[in-house]
Amino acid sequence: MPRLKSPSWRAYGRGLCWLICLALGGCGAPQSWQWPARAGDQIPIAVVNHGWHTGIILRGGDIGPDLAFVSAQLGAHPFYEFGWGDAGFYQAEEIDSGLTLAALFWPTPSVMHVAAFSPLPERYFELGEVERLWVSAQGLARLQRFIAARFIRAGQQPPQPFGRGLYGRSRFYRARGEYLFTYTCNSWSAEALAQAGAPIDGRPLGAERVMRETRRVRQLLDCCDTPAWSTSPPGDLHPRP
Repeated sequence: MPRLKSPSWRAYGRGLCWLICLALGGCGAPQSWQWPARAGDQIPIAVVNHGWHTGIILRGGDIGPDLAFVSAQLGAHPFYEFGWGDAGFYQAEEIDSGLTLAALFWPTPSVMHVAAFSPLPERYFELGEVERLWVSAQGLARLQRFIAARFIRAGQQPPQPFGRGLYGRSRFYRARGEYLFTYTCNSWSAEALAQAGAPIDGRPLGAERVMRETRRVRQLLDCCDTPAWSTSPPGDLHPRP
């Protein structure tokens, strides 16, 4: 089970998301999937809600060549969780008002957090909330490229971790993009789903709304009746045709 942040950390995070949603509200979302999953072309992904922050979960065999470095650096595992967020806020053990205000009102550097794990996501994140979703091979390829593009690279070298992550076998990486109330960790998760073809509202969202949107767009699919997770072999790093 992953080590979670302290209650004060999570309370500040929920307050931050609430302020963002109050300030900016939502906007209309597309009404249909692009490249929808269909019978014979359905690949499971998941969204995890930590109470303040959401992340995207891919199976080990679905990370693709652009993200293969995480398997080399963290080891081959059945699942990987990817999250993007404010560098100071994300890594802090305890959150105070200064960090919260900085994350809200000043552009701040960002990081990627990658966690590798073996239990089923619903079990590993049993203290959180996990919603499964299905994408097509084309949607998965777009999602892989979107996630990979956030990592900062030195030339042609793979991204390098710079610090231990929050739980289990996880690491932080320097990331592209600045965090601000107009684009938050949950905005990133929503955009990741949109890149995969989901008709999701990509405006800044709180974690709970990201999960509601995930459930809503899942209902628009004509396939995928919640089969059991089937983990791809960790060494199979290429998406299915």
